[in-house]
Amino acid sequence: MLEAKAEAALNDAKDEISFRLDFLQKVAAGIDREADPKNNINGAIIDSVVALVQSTDAVVGAAGAAQNELVANLRNAATRAIYARDPALAQGLIDAARHVLASINDLTRGLDGDTVGTLSQQELASHAEGVSKSVEILAAAVRAGTKVRSDNLFVAARTVSDATRALLEAAKMIEDAPDQEAVDSDDFGIDAYTMQEIKVQMRIAELEHQLEKARKKYDRLMKTTVSGDKSWNTA
Repeated sequence: MLEAKAEAALNDAKDEISFRLDFLQKVAAGIDREADPKNNINGAIIDSVVALVQSTDAVVGAAGAAQNELVANLRNAATRAIYARDPALAQGLIDAARHVLASINDLTRGLDGDTVGTLSQQELASHAEGVSKSVEILAAAVRAGTKVRSDNLFVAARTVSDATRALLEAAKMIEDAPDQEAVDSDDFGIDAYTMQEIKVQMRIAELEHQLEKARKKYDRLMKTTVSGDKSWNTA
């Protein structure tokens, strides 16, 4: 049954994304942010990647829960006819799940505490936008043929958008990293290096505020999911 294959594709994608999320969280925890100002930027980038992967994980989880419920109803003789739908919709979910996983792989491939400092702003921005677009495609594929009874999918997708914007902001700081060879400036007697470091720290503080908001949205979504709220129903 093609619907069962779509269920498996979503569940497999969820497992792989969750595995990558666990690894990245360990990477983030292992960065010594006090050792060098550039480590603060690297840490902010990793934190932003974690938030994007985490929110994507929530979207894929919501999609998988919807498909799990659909497959259960298709296997029930009493509801099979009601929940039957065009096989093209199931194939769309399979393709979308693969697209999301591929985009997460592109974003996180080889990323750790040593390699984060070698990334470019353009590379990060391209991968972040790729993840965001793939999530939009998945959300559209889930909505095709299903009726959402709560705003769980909407909240999860919005969290991805917030995390994407945060990562784009973090990527911009790569170009703003303070240069040890900077000469003195006229900013109230503060040398250029220190002034640039202060500016970066201010941007990191703003970014951390954005990420905290994204984490709270994710936590609320997870609590709703765990509480047993059924967010989906087939039209």
